[in-house]
Amino acid sequence: MVLTLWLLICSWLPLQARDDVPRIRVLIAESKDEVTLEIRAPFHAFKPKTDIELAVRDRLAVTSARVSGGKIVVGDLSFDGPVLLVPEESGALVVGKTAYHGSLLLTPVKGVRLHAINVLDLERYVEGVLGPEIGKEAPFEAQKAQAVCARSYAYYEMTRKYENFDLYADVRDQMYTGVVAPDSWVARAVAGTRGQILRHKNESFRAYYSSTCGGRTESVFEWRKEPEIEPLKGVVCGF
Repeated sequence: MVLTLWLLICSWLPLQARDDVPRIRVLIAESKDEVTLEIRAPFHAFKPKTDIELAVRDRLAVTSARVSGGKIVVGDLSFDGPVLLVPEESGALVVGKTAYHGSLLLTPVKGVRLHAINVLDLERYVEGVLGPEIGKEAPFEAQKAQAVCARSYAYYEMTRKYENFDLYADVRDQMYTGVVAPDSWVARAVAGTRGQILRHKNESFRAYYSSTCGGRTESVFEWRKEPEIEPLKGVVCGF
């Protein structure tokens, strides 16, 4: 209900053309001593933000990534500084027990630990958010509204000034769980709203949402002490 109200009081605009979807960086493993990973397809290793190829392999069996002697070590590969692992097939990347679309950025933290950051297109990210944030029992139109809100929130947060990532993969931002089945309700809801984001006075904003409203949503100013705008001022929900 809250999500539907937002769609009524905000304008939505297409984000970008389908072949030019923004890419987002999601922190999926934070400051770890070691990260277990697998790549189930040929992949390339690049120096981040460049076209410099550091390695190419047919695939990567289950192994660990860690920092050792100032280098990032992935199985029998070793890299000076951050490395971007780019599978040739989407969904071939597995970190822990979870499969992900896109690529994996490994970057050292304080010289002894590392961040694992999933770099993928925004639409694939929204697919990974929708399930844990609203669930399959919700009406399909509510699922679509949730997709628009999740995409809007992520698009705004891409302007954050973190050095290496845009979003956390947990409740600090949005729950994100990686690859979903291509024929699932999640994929249909995301496809049905592809590229749509919310704007207020032609500007993107943090499209906060909640799982329950208690009869009335709370003003974002009261909750987060952020500037109050019409879509986030709080409304009577009725549920």
